[in-house]
Amino acid sequence: MITKQMKLKFSTFKSLKNRIFFFFVVLLMLVQFIVFWSIRLAIKDQEENRLSSELASASEIFQTIFSTSHLTLNNFNQISNRILAENFSDDTKSFLRVLENFRSRVDADLAMAIESSGHIKAQILRNYLPNNTTKLTIGEQHQKEFSYPLDWIKNKESMKFYKIRDQFYQFSISEIFVGGGTSESIGWIAYGNRINNLLAGEFFRLNGYHINFRAANNKECILFATSKTSDSALNTNDLSNQCSLVTEGYEQSEPIALGSLGDYKISATIYGSRKDILFSIQQRWLLVSALAGLTLILSFFGAYFLAASISRPVRQLVEQAKYIARGHYNKSVHLEDSGEFGQLAHEFNLMQQAVLQREKEIRHNSSHDSLTNLPNRNVLFHTMADWLKNSIRHAIFLVKINHIREINESLGHEIADQMIKVVSERLETVNNVSLLSHLRTDEFVLLVDEKSTISVIRWIDKITEVLEAPFCTQGMNLHLQTNIGVALSHNGNTNPSDFLRMADSALQMARQQKQLFKLYDKSLDDEQADRLSVMNDLHTAISDDQFRLFYQPKLDLSTGKVTHVEALIRWFHPDKGMIPPDKFISIAENTGQIDQITFWVLEEAAKQYSKWREQDITLTIAVNISAQNLKSNKIYKSLMFILEQYNLDMKALQLEVTESAVVDDPATAIAVLSRFKKAGISLSIDDYGTGYSSLAQLKQLPVHELKIDMSFVRNLPNDEDDKIIVKSTIELAHSMGLSVVAEGVETEMALQWLDEQSCDIIQGYFISKPLPAEEFLTWLKGSDYF
Repeated sequence: MITKQMKLKFSTFKSLKNRIFFFFVVLLMLVQFIVFWSIRLAIKDQEENRLSSELASASEIFQTIFSTSHLTLNNFNQISNRILAENFSDDTKSFLRVLENFRSRVDADLAMAIESSGHIKAQILRNYLPNNTTKLTIGEQHQKEFSYPLDWIKNKESMKFYKIRDQFYQFSISEIFVGGGTSESIGWIAYGNRINNLLAGEFFRLNGYHINFRAANNKECILFATSKTSDSALNTNDLSNQCSLVTEGYEQSEPIALGSLGDYKISATIYGSRKDILFSIQQRWLLVSALAGLTLILSFFGAYFLAASISRPVRQLVEQAKYIARGHYNKSVHLEDSGEFGQLAHEFNLMQQAVLQREKEIRHNSSHDSLTNLPNRNVLFHTMADWLKNSIRHAIFLVKINHIREINESLGHEIADQMIKVVSERLETVNNVSLLSHLRTDEFVLLVDEKSTISVIRWIDKITEVLEAPFCTQGMNLHLQTNIGVALSHNGNTNPSDFLRMADSALQMARQQKQLFKLYDKSLDDEQADRLSVMNDLHTAISDDQFRLFYQPKLDLSTGKVTHVEALIRWFHPDKGMIPPDKFISIAENTGQIDQITFWVLEEAAKQYSKWREQDITLTIAVNISAQNLKSNKIYKSLMFILEQYNLDMKALQLEVTESAVVDDPATAIAVLSRFKKAGISLSIDDYGTGYSSLAQLKQLPVHELKIDMSFVRNLPNDEDDKIIVKSTIELAHSMGLSVVAEGVETEMALQWLDEQSCDIIQGYFISKPLPAEEFLTWLKGSDYF
C-alpha cells in the first residue's frame, strides 16, 4: 500500500515536471523560431538595403571629396587673386614665379592666368611620370589663345572642367581686377586638379569600390581615368572607347553626373560585385544560425537562474538612474556583491560623481574665460543687469591692451597669452573693484560701485599704476600700452549692452585722440555718427574729385629763398565743406584706403612739380606718408612708377614720415625707408619729439632730415624749456649729419632765434599759410623769397 502511494506520487511528480519542461521547450522553440525567422527576413532586407546603401554611401563620399577639392580651389583662388592682380602686369618670368608660388600652396596640377582678351598669359602644368614622380612644365597653351570662348569662363557653373589633350582637370576660375578691387577686370586666374588613375585609385583604396571617369558625346565615349588599371583587358595608355568594358562582370553600379565641357558630358561611375558586397552579410547569417542553436540549448538551463540574479541589482541601478535624472546626486547605490554587479555599482557611483564634477566645470566655464579664469561677458551682463534693475549707480572701466596682435605675430601666441595672464593678475590687485571681467582677447572690464568716494581720475591712476611695470619675457621689457573708456550708470543707459557700448565709444575716442582715457558723454555718439558718415563718404572722395592739395613754403635760412614746399591734402566735401586731414586720415588707415589716398597725393604732387618745372620753377615737394604705407613695399613701387611716368628726378619729391610711425614698427619701417634712400629719395622724420623714439632708433633711421614738431617751436623764444629742447635737437641732428626743419614758426622773433641756432629750414604761418597751387604761385612771385 505504501509502495503504491509512493510510486503514484513519483509518477505524478514526473508527469508534472515533464509537462512544465515540455511547455518551456515549446515556448522557447516557438520564440527561437520567430526570432530566427525574423532575423532571416531582416538579413534579406539588409542584403537589398546594403546593395543600394553601400553604393549610395560610396557615391556620397566621392561627391563630398570631389566637391571639397573644388571648394578648396575656389577658396584659395579668392584668397590669391588680390596679390596676383597686383603682379599681373609683371613680366612673364616674374609672374610665373608668383603663379607657381600660389600653385604649390594649393598643390594644384594646373595653374593659368588668362588676360581679358582671351590670351593665356601663363600656364603651369604638373605632369605625372611613369616612375610615380612629377615634373613641373610650362603648359603647351602658354602664351596662346584660350581654348574655349570667353562666355564659357563667365558662365557661373557650380563646377567646371578643362581639357588639355586627353587630360581632364577639375577647374576653378576667378576673375581679377585692377589693384585687387572690383571695378576694372584684367583677366582670370584658374587652378585645376587632374582627374587621373591616381585619383580613382585613392578612392578605391578608401572604400573598396571601383570608379571610372568618362566624357561622352553623340560620337564617342572617352574613359580618361579608372581605378581598375590592373585588369589585363584594359590598355591604360589608351582608355578611349572602353567605357563599357570597365564595368563588365559587375552587377551593381552607381552613375554620377559631374558636369559638362563643350558637348562632352562628364560623369563618374562607382561599381562593385554583388558577391563582394554581400559576403560579410552571408558570413553573418551562418554565424547567426550557429548562435541560435547554441542559444536554444543554453536558454533552458540559464533562464531561471539568471533572471532572479540579474533582475534584482538591475532594478536597483534603474532606480538610481531615475534618481540622478531628477538632478539628485547625494545618494549612492550599494550592492552586497563583490562580482561584476558590485563593480558596476561602484563604477555607477563614480560616474555619478564625475557627472556632478563636469556639471560644475561646465557651469564655471560658461561664465569664466578659459585663459585668465576671470568672469566673462555673461557674468558681466548679468551683474550689470542686476545693478541697473536695482538702481545701483556704478561705473564701468573698459581697458584695452594695445599691440597684442603685433606681439602675436612677432613673438608668438604663447608670449601674448602670458602677457594677458599677467595683466589679469595685476588688475586683480586693484582694490574695491566689484567685478573684474575678461571681455575679449585684449579687453578687460572693471565694474565699480559708484558709491565709492574715489573719483574717476583716481580709478584711472590705480589701474595705470598696476600696469606701469614692464612685462618681462625672453630678455625683453615690454611696456604695456593701454587706453581706457569710462561710462557712468547715470548717463541714462537702461541695459547692459547700451552701458558697454558707451564705454566702448569712449575707448575708441581715446584711441583716436591718443589719450590715456576718455569719459563717455552724449557728444561722443554724435562724433561717432560723424565718423561713420566720413567713413562712408571717403569711398567716393577720389572718384568724385573732392580732394585738393595745398602747398606751404619752406624757407632756407642760409639763402633766404623758398626751396621746398609741403603738400597738404584737403577734402572739400559737397555737403560738409572742407574736412581737415586729422578727421579722415585715421579713418582711411583703419579702413585700408590710405594706400589709395597716398598714391593720389604722390601723383598730384608729381603733376604740380611738372607744371612748375615748365615755368622754370624748381621746388622740392614734401609728401606725408602714413605708418600703414610702411607696412609693405607697395608705396615704393607706386612712387617709382609715378617718377618714371612724369619723368621726374629723384629729388623732385621728398617723403615725410611721422616719428610715431617708426616707433610702432621700427624694423619694417627701416627696411622700407632704406629702399627709398638707396634709390635717392630724400626722407624726413616729421613731428620729431612726439613719438618717444630712442636715440638708438634715430641713429638707425635712413633719413636726411629731422623736422621738429610745432609744439616745441610755437612759443619760441619765450619758453625756456622749448628753447633747450629745440637747441639740443638741432645740435644732435647736425652731429648726425641731418638737416633740421622747424615747423610752426609764427613770429619774426622765433625766426631770428632759430637762425641764430643754425636751423636749416623753417616753415610756418609767419612765412605763409598753406595755399592752393595757383594762389601759392602768385604769393611766391610777389614775395622776397623767390
